[in-house]
Amino acid sequence: MDINYKINFRKKKLGNIYYILFLVVYFVILIYLANKVYIWEDESYSLHTSSHNLYKVIKLSYNFEGQPPFYFALLSLWRLIDSSIFFARLLSVIFIVCAAYFFQRLASFFTRKYDTRWMVVIFLLNPFTVWAALEIRLYALIILLSTISIYYFLRYYLEDKNKYIFILLVSTLIGLYTQYFIAFLITSFALCLLVFKGWKRCLKFCLYFIPVIVLFLPNFIFIPDQLSMAQTHLDINTKHLFDVIRTPQDFILALSMFNLNQALRWIIKIPFILLFIFAFSKLIKTKNSSDSSYKEILKVIIFLIAVCMILYIVLVPSLSLIFQEKYMIITFSLFLLLFSVLKILTWKNYIYLVISLYFIVLMMVKYKYPEKTFNYEKVSEFIQKVELKNEPILFFGKSILPPFEYYYKGDNPLLTLPPLKYDKDYYEERVKDTTDLNKQIDSINTKTNTYVLVTESIVSFKYKQHLTREMIQKFIKDNFLVTLDSTFKSRNSNRFLRVQRLEKENDLSPKLQHH
Repeated sequence: MDINYKINFRKKKLGNIYYILFLVVYFVILIYLANKVYIWEDESYSLHTSSHNLYKVIKLSYNFEGQPPFYFALLSLWRLIDSSIFFARLLSVIFIVCAAYFFQRLASFFTRKYDTRWMVVIFLLNPFTVWAALEIRLYALIILLSTISIYYFLRYYLEDKNKYIFILLVSTLIGLYTQYFIAFLITSFALCLLVFKGWKRCLKFCLYFIPVIVLFLPNFIFIPDQLSMAQTHLDINTKHLFDVIRTPQDFILALSMFNLNQALRWIIKIPFILLFIFAFSKLIKTKNSSDSSYKEILKVIIFLIAVCMILYIVLVPSLSLIFQEKYMIITFSLFLLLFSVLKILTWKNYIYLVISLYFIVLMMVKYKYPEKTFNYEKVSEFIQKVELKNEPILFFGKSILPPFEYYYKGDNPLLTLPPLKYDKDYYEERVKDTTDLNKQIDSINTKTNTYVLVTESIVSFKYKQHLTREMIQKFIKDNFLVTLDSTFKSRNSNRFLRVQRLEKENDLSPKLQHH
């Protein structure tokens, strides 16, 4: 008996050491990446929005970001300490640290202590978690708030104690002032109580939420304009519907974050599908009392997922909303809790280890290079080497300049075509045709009689593109002499930046330089 006790004690002690070592190494690497990875378009918007006074931050949140203002106001206050890119990212890292703590408490409903650690490891290694931690956006905060809300809802569901619903009220109110989709989670909570606990518990829950609804009402002043900002004018409602349906597998397996061909995707998906089917079938057959309790809670989780999915499936295409997986981030913790079903298997530790290694490999591939889209530091260094004094640097479209200007150290004017204005019409204003393009270039004064023009391979998510890359290049060829032409590839092989020097044809010019 003493020998078994000593062996178990040593195993637990060794397990504690491994777990702590993992957490230390993980967060050291995460902080290193937060300092190393280049920002992209959306992050530059967060930096711009949060760089003003609190009134302007709130105004830009509603009228430019199309989001409620809590995250941006908090980021603005946080950046009063240090305005650097790294420090802004550090806030998201802190949110993920806190989310991991609450996810561990949430997972304790489903697993024993040792298995709970595996759940936290999978949560932290999931590429979506790492992505959120390295984004100067609201998604890490949403993961935290949704995890807190789910945890305290389950406590309220199981124990019916008012102290839990009061915490839930606070977390969901902050959530609603961070991202409106939290309302889907609240709706799923109410319906869950109605179905499993009866109408009285549901009514009580709804009555408690009246103050939250009242405090949320001011947002309806801005929602119509924000809705129009989030709507696409492309005929892709069916595609977005399938994107919603595909999101669960993307959260669980993180396949959408990588350019994998269809065959390789199925090679990865099939073993996971078979594994989950086998685990669920074994769980259904078991009659263990502890497993019966787990089944009850798992049933709640599956119900919450189903309600949220239905709401997304119905509302995204019906409102013509632009959709990406990150807009369903409120359900992220719910989907990861499904990994708990694997605890029923006798070789669960090996399975959890393989899943962890799979995520590690994905992250090694993803962060092999530090750019998220383009290496703006490299592009800016190139432009600084070739630019002439007082030469205007033009950016076709509005997505390139915002992140570029955080790396550019030169003195020349940086201008977008059309002019950059951070407001609700940000994506509505665009260069209509080559006549409009010519007019906008002519309106820009240049002492050198030249311009540096930076263009991206044209992609639009709101409109059909009327002015294509080919049309722009033909316009340039017909109206300017190109004395410099260089391209910079992105991580996505379909996208690139092109840097060209345009010189008016009535001037003598040096021979074409191609890089």
